[in-house]
Amino acid sequence: EATTASDSREYVGDANLWADKVEAAPGEEVVVNMYIDTNGFEIRGLEARAMFDRTMLEVTKMVQDWGLEKSATITLEESLYVVSSAEERIPNDPTLPIAKMTFKVSEDAKPGEVYEIDIHGSNGAPKPVVLVTGGGEGYTYLTPIVEKGSITIKGETEPETTEPETTEAPETTAITTTSKAPGTTVTTTSTKAPET
Repeated sequence: EATTASDSREYVGDANLWADKVEAAPGEEVVVNMYIDTNGFEIRGLEARAMFDRTMLEVTKMVQDWGLEKSATITLEESLYVVSSAEERIPNDPTLPIAKMTFKVSEDAKPGEVYEIDIHGSNGAPKPVVLVTGGGEGYTYLTPIVEKGSITIKGETEPETTEPETTEAPETTAITTTSKAPGTTVTTTSTKAPET
């Protein structure tokens, strides 16, 4: 059943969008795939933009894959994926990514840190736009349900720095008493410094 959201668009179902959760070392490049599952709906268009911490991550490459069976327009600088079709609706294979993004992780990233990859729409829209019908058919949409992806920085986490306690070996003193003849006693004292 169609619902009308507060933005006055008519929503006829849900679309799940998500990105991979991966690990990478500081300075490493890693691929993160973006997916959509239109839950059986064939669509007219999609606008999806990856949002992330641009001080720690840089998209060096973004290419289309065939989760939606139509050529897309990709804007690398904006990490933006746009596909639309006026002729026929676009089928969806949710097992395939719609886009593959290659991220370069900053050398300053610290092991254990997690950088989220959210999916928004274009032109500052907080949610992706998933168009089911448009033009003379009337405009209907799928409600985007986004699961953020992430890049977790791998490597050894810095242990808490504690000064080790150093104790020097004590000097050892040996006293040997020997009796030679009755009434004569010889005492020898030897001191050995610790080895370093």
